[in-house]
Amino acid sequence: MWLPNTTPLPAITGGDFDHFAVDRKNNRLYVEAEVYGSIEVFDLRTGEHLLSARGVVKSPRKIAMLEDKGELAVNDAGASSCEFLDAKDLHLLASVPLEEGHGGEPWAGVHDLRVRDGQSALPAGSGCSVGGDAAASGTAG
Repeated sequence: MWLPNTTPLPAITGGDFDHFAVDRKNNRLYVEAEVYGSIEVFDLRTGEHLLSARGVVKSPRKIAMLEDKGELAVNDAGASSCEFLDAKDLHLLASVPLEEGHGGEPWAGVHDLRVRDGQSALPAGSGCSVGGDAAASGTAG
């Protein structure tokens, strides 16, 4: 193995950088910093740290890029919701309440993302989970 580069993140405390999303079109890597409560954005080519968005989500867990919409879907365990963020600047576009998962944990059993028209936007195992038809009426914009 060869480590081509590192990017120091001294201001980000804690850990749990265990979910990632890739925006191939704009060459960005999105990383959720669970303990710090932020979404970190990196340039895929250079490794440069482009943006840190703290406070948009309380406790990010799963994260998925919706390239065709230019949106990022983030499962927020702290708010028991799925947050839809603009992929460019990470401002909140919509919030959909999540059903409680197994053991009362909203991120447990996350399996499907249904947005706006009730159709699945992501393959199984890749995003936020909302209950039944609630998704179609639970989004804004």
